[in-house]
Amino acid sequence: EETYGDYCNLQELLLNTDISIRQLSQEINEPFESIRRLHNNDTTRYSKQILEKICDYLDVQIEDILKIEKINQE
Repeated sequence: EETYGDYCNLQELLLNTDISIRQLSQEINEPFESIRRLHNNDTTRYSKQILEKICDYLDVQIEDILKIEKINQE
C-alpha cells in the first residue's frame, strides 16, 4: 500500500518574495500564529480561507503551497 505525506511550502515561497510571516498575516488579516504554523509546517489541518487568501496575495496556485509526496516504505 502506498503512503503519502503532505507539507506546506510557504517558507520557501516567503523566502523568494522577501515577505515576513508577520507581514503576510497582517496583509491577509489572519492570526500570526496560524501563518507561523503553516510556515513551519506544523499544522494538521489547512484552512481553506487562509490558503485562498495566501494564494491571492502571493499570486500563486494551491499546488505551489501544498505539496503531496509518496513516502518510501522500505
